[in-house]
Amino acid sequence: MNRYGVQVGASDRSGTYSMAGEEWWQKAWNDGRGGSFIGQPDLPVNQQTPLIDIAEPIYGHGTKEVIGVIRASYRLSALISRLQNIHSAQAGHADLLTNERVLINSNATDPIDPVSIEALKTAQGKTFAIVQVRGHDELVSMAPVTATFPEVAALGWHLVLREDADTALEPVNRALENTLLTVAGLLLLVLVLATAIAEIISAPIKRMASAARQIADGDFQQRLGYASGDEIGRLAMSFDHMARSLELRIAAEQQAQAERLALQEQVIKAQAEHLKELSTPLIPLSARVLLLPLIGGIDAARSELILQGLLNGVAEHRARVVVIDLTGVPVIDLPVAQALLRAAQGTRLMGAA
Repeated sequence: MNRYGVQVGASDRSGTYSMAGEEWWQKAWNDGRGGSFIGQPDLPVNQQTPLIDIAEPIYGHGTKEVIGVIRASYRLSALISRLQNIHSAQAGHADLLTNERVLINSNATDPIDPVSIEALKTAQGKTFAIVQVRGHDELVSMAPVTATFPEVAALGWHLVLREDADTALEPVNRALENTLLTVAGLLLLVLVLATAIAEIISAPIKRMASAARQIADGDFQQRLGYASGDEIGRLAMSFDHMARSLELRIAAEQQAQAERLALQEQVIKAQAEHLKELSTPLIPLSARVLLLPLIGGIDAARSELILQGLLNGVAEHRARVVVIDLTGVPVIDLPVAQALLRAAQGTRLMGAA
């Protein structure tokens, strides 16, 4: 193209004579200052591989005057081949996102819906993201295409690596499942061990509680007999020592109580005999005369003792006369008088007066 945009030479002549209205010519001409142009991929009719237009200014010999523009169409076969290699080496897809279109391996330019475009943009700046592309959940990683030439960076291309989310996360899900199974197994094992250890620890304590209840009920011969070097074993030994000491102390107290009761009974008997003697004191006045001084009140029990003692004394001393001194008796009522009459009658029967 000359400086006026008129086509002066071409390897593939088109039907358009003037190219001055084309974007690539205007960018390369740049009002006579010159500039580089790289266009977005386009798929011409009856073509299998997309093309990009590249235009550069032509300068005059030894000058910086732009005298024309040369344009070339670059077929993206090498780029598609590289994307195909990434696809074959990986389980997912390698796509080139350009001008709201996706260059997918050998599928050339494949339009993508705006919703998927916005979803893909959320993956920018992230290591990966799970987004919906064409209605399917995919694991996506997206990075801008950079180059030394600013014209390439200005194209706004992005390399998109994507894979079906279920396929991509299958190893992670499998590892997570194995981890959960392992954790569940460990928790079950810990539960079993905790139950066993709790039973081991609680068994002697239960035995100790049962023995304590039986000791409280009076069975002082209860012993644990648990031999161990740990705290439970030492506690069991202390419990047995306490039970043994308690048994000995209770036995000693019972023996002392029995001895006290026996001594008390002996004292009571001795006192009773002494009182019996004091209740019927027979004083011999001569060989055949007895004196019975009575002091204090006389009830039925004492009257029987008086009668029995008097008869025994008469028989023992072969007394003929018995003198009963009633001056020490405060009250002589009918029962007392009847008792004295029975005593007199008894002595008469034995020959005393």
